[in-house]
Amino acid sequence: QMRPHFDFLIDGVVVKVNDFELREQLGYTDKFPKWAVAFKFDAEQVATTLLDVDWQVGRTGKLTPVGLLEPVELCGATIGRATLNNFGDITRKNLHKNALVFVRRSNDVIPEVLGSAEQGGVAIEKPTHCPACGSQLQEVGAHLFCTNAENCRPQIVARISHYCSKNACDIDGLSDKTVEQLVDCLGISSVADLYTLTTEQLLTLEGFKQRKANNIVSAIDKSKSVNLERFIFALGLDNVGSVTAKDLATKYGSVEALSQASKESFRKRGNRAKTAKHWHRPTTFRNKSGRVHRQKNRVDGQFAKLHKVASNQTDRGKRWRSLLVRFQIGKLGDCRRRSR
Repeated sequence: QMRPHFDFLIDGVVVKVNDFELREQLGYTDKFPKWAVAFKFDAEQVATTLLDVDWQVGRTGKLTPVGLLEPVELCGATIGRATLNNFGDITRKNLHKNALVFVRRSNDVIPEVLGSAEQGGVAIEKPTHCPACGSQLQEVGAHLFCTNAENCRPQIVARISHYCSKNACDIDGLSDKTVEQLVDCLGISSVADLYTLTTEQLLTLEGFKQRKANNIVSAIDKSKSVNLERFIFALGLDNVGSVTAKDLATKYGSVEALSQASKESFRKRGNRAKTAKHWHRPTTFRNKSGRVHRQKNRVDGQFAKLHKVASNQTDRGKRWRSLLVRFQIGKLGDCRRRSR
């Protein structure tokens, strides 16, 4: 009742425990305090025209439809795009191009198409080939996947960007735009290729000067000493977020042990059921990563000998340079989908 009368925008209220001692007892999750609860208001919704659907290819090859809308004002923002989740969602909501649809901002943040506001329009067809590389699509459950993990540009860019992100290997200076330059101009196609980059190569790119090139090469070198849990997260494995990556690092202690893991060992060790359900075949994992390792050995002799990861954090940092090159994220994603 009071919300419309405020001269500022709000999307809900937060109820907090005001006893600091009790806060300490309640504790925190990995991201949020357990002593605070947020309550969101019902989202406002408006009607606008769905002009077209843009199919975007993500890091794992999954295609996500994004609705291109006639721009409309909603909750203080101009909305021109909204997620459509998957083709099944499009069918269930009976959505058509050039027809009115209801739109809201989920939690007053993320634009979402709720459903059709009128009959008619142009039917939205299910794609059969990847819009980026033209490869045949594979339907897995409710989602469509591009199986060309090794050569599909959006997948390559997204995997490398994820690997370089702050919560992963934190390679400073490698933004999404810079990664696109590396892929388009220098032919980088996997994370392993980052470790062959030289200052001279980077200086050939537009907008690069000596200092920027030196900083990026230094940041890449520094990432070789990343700790185990962040490295596992950086690999971009299905259903392995930061929390699960930490669990895996604690349980298995090394990439060698993790590469030998089976579904049964996941269940015995109490890891998340969803991760165990979708875990790829260990033999495929080893064969794929080993092939990349041999390829990299021909490029750089310093990676010729593999070491077992020591439990000591200092030793672990020294060992990572030989382990990093054993993984090509694109092939891992590809083998996971084929093993389902």
